[in-house]
Amino acid sequence: QAGRLLAVPFDIGKLKITGEAKAVLDQVVTQKNTGAAQFDVSSQGNLAWIQGESVGNDVRLVRVTRQGVATPIFKTDTARRFPRISPDGRNLLVQAISWGVSGTWLVSVDGKEQRHLTSMGTVAAWFPNGRQYTCVGKVGEKMTMLEDSVDGSSPRREIVPANWAFLG
Repeated sequence: QAGRLLAVPFDIGKLKITGEAKAVLDQVVTQKNTGAAQFDVSSQGNLAWIQGESVGNDVRLVRVTRQGVATPIFKTDTARRFPRISPDGRNLLVQAISWGVSGTWLVSVDGKEQRHLTSMGTVAAWFPNGRQYTCVGKVGEKMTMLEDSVDGSSPRREIVPANWAFLG
């Protein structure tokens, strides 16, 4: 809500909200055209988000300690979107948009490793094994879904044929 991430108590069995919404953090990047917030939560409860106001503004991917100390992770000046925490909590898949570095990046949460995986990728997701990911990519004027390994140990392959038109 306006860059503020809220949490609300929820009864999963009854599918009902059971209390008042409370602010968890501020300055979460949102997309101007859709309002989508740029964050992810791991199965262990770790939260990753991109700090800023809205896509198109200066945004930073940061790591925050439990004491509230924020440290920038991504060292290049690019717009970043869609952070996805790896199943083991050690890495992120991040989408970067900039001259020469656009696409899907693998970034360690300590910031020591930053590797460009593909320039084709848009939104990415981890496989449960943490060694592979999938992303949507453009092939010519068609979109496809790709599967790839983060370490290059297996060849990239299309898992959905490039048969739907790119409208963006």
